[in-house]
Amino acid sequence: MNKAILVLFLFVPVLLLAQYKGTYETQKIREVWFMCFTSLSQQRPDVNKNKHAETCDCYADNLRVKYTWEEFLLLDGPSQYKETYKITTECLNKLNPNRRHTYGRLQPFALPRKT
Repeated sequence: MNKAILVLFLFVPVLLLAQYKGTYETQKIREVWFMCFTSLSQQRPDVNKNKHAETCDCYADNLRVKYTWEEFLLLDGPSQYKETYKITTECLNKLNPNRRHTYGRLQPFALPRKT
C-alpha cells in the first residue's frame, strides 16, 4: 500500500507536466499572462480582477498545451489573434459554464514579435 502511494506521488507530477508541449521561460509566461490580464482588464474594468486572473491562468496553461513558444511566435499576427480569441473564449466558457463568455466582443491580442 505504501509503495503504491509512493509511486503515485512520484509519477503523477510527471504525468501532469507531460501535457505541456514545450518549456516556456518564466519571463515568457509572465508576458503571456500580463498581455491577457491587461487586455481583459481594459475591455471589462467592471469585472472582478480575480476573474480576469483565473481566465489568464487558464489561457497561459492552454497555450502551453497547444504550442511551444517558438511555434506560437511563428504564427502571423492574424493567426495569433485567432488562436488567442479561441483559447480565451474556451477558458471563459469553462470558468463560466452557465453562460457564454461575459466579455461581449472580446478583443484578442497578439504578442510582440520579439523572441
